[in-house]
Amino acid sequence: MDGNGRIYFSDENNLRIRRLDPAQIFPSGAVNAATYQRGPVAPGEVIAIFGSGLGPAQIAQASLDPSGPSAATSLAGAQIAFDGTAAPLVYVSAAQASAIVPFAVAGINQFNVRVPSGAPSGNSVPIILNIGSVASPGTATLAVT
Repeated sequence: MDGNGRIYFSDENNLRIRRLDPAQIFPSGAVNAATYQRGPVAPGEVIAIFGSGLGPAQIAQASLDPSGPSAATSLAGAQIAFDGTAAPLVYVSAAQASAIVPFAVAGINQFNVRVPSGAPSGNSVPIILNIGSVASPGTATLAVT
């Protein structure tokens, strides 16, 4: 294992040295999920996160039941954590995830976001997001022709 969290191992059958990279959230990869605008996030806001190794190759989506529990904090083994607090997930894939900013971060000015070590390709280098004092909701639109 090197200083960047990459793991090297031998593949004897193919006579190769292989490298396993940890998950990565791109530094500017957290945006409002409706508008794709960057800026401070607020508790309860739905955000889209871009990176690599965030989840499975095929998209996994949350399914909500109005009479059931709240959104899951793990989908297909993937998680996103805000200062250690697992976020409810809307969907995850290898390159993109959508999460709801946990209400537990209210009152904090900024926090670290990472893919935890228990998740597939986990223990990413954290990115820092600023918390806004007021939610800045976005509106998703659909053009009809």
